[in-house]
Amino acid sequence: MNIHAWAERMPKEFWQWGSVNAYPRNAERYCAVLDSVQGMTTPSTMHLLNLAVQHLAKNECYLEVGTWRGATLIGALIDTDMMGFAVDNNTMNEHNSDDRSNQDAWWENVDQFDMIGKGFEATHIDGSIEVLWHDDAFITRIPPVGVYFFDGDKSTENAAYEGLAGVIPFLADNALIFIDDANEITIRLAAHKLERAYPDQAVKILDIPTPGNCWPCFWNGIMVLAWKRA
Repeated sequence: MNIHAWAERMPKEFWQWGSVNAYPRNAERYCAVLDSVQGMTTPSTMHLLNLAVQHLAKNECYLEVGTWRGATLIGALIDTDMMGFAVDNNTMNEHNSDDRSNQDAWWENVDQFDMIGKGFEATHIDGSIEVLWHDDAFITRIPPVGVYFFDGDKSTENAAYEGLAGVIPFLADNALIFIDDANEITIRLAAHKLERAYPDQAVKILDIPTPGNCWPCFWNGIMVLAWKRA
């Protein structure tokens, strides 16, 4: 993951970069996704991730925990040739707009946007991270993770920290950790705990809290940590 190249592109890629109102200069493809895929994400978050995926090394992948129906993953991978993995325990049903299971909806959505085959692959993994982090099949299957997006359990600081710290063995030597819902105190405490636990490897490089949930640019806040393996 080329972190410096990614960071240098931000001011050119967004209107009002550096503010809570930062928005992609070219957002049409992300709007097209959100027109047909139910999601709790925005073109700003999707473009932030997509640019990061564009700077992955060829042997690296994108990993997302908490995928719901796939909107964020589609935004991250669209118009790239990189591999992506999504983990979800399929328990978030209260916002579903139809009777499909979230996993069925996910597969239909990623297929609709040609995320399966054609030299790259989007894969849904059903399960909880508490199990997967220690699952031999998962460990041997996943390439080095250059971009990690966490939108999993944040009900407690410990749950959020498990979602962040658990991915460390899978990270590439240089990686980006994107943390959704950065407005939440449990998320902020977990991110700070990770930085304290790995002071020479994890550093916060972006922190955009928003005025409230469902903000049109970065929804409920976004935070990014840069990881460099010692």
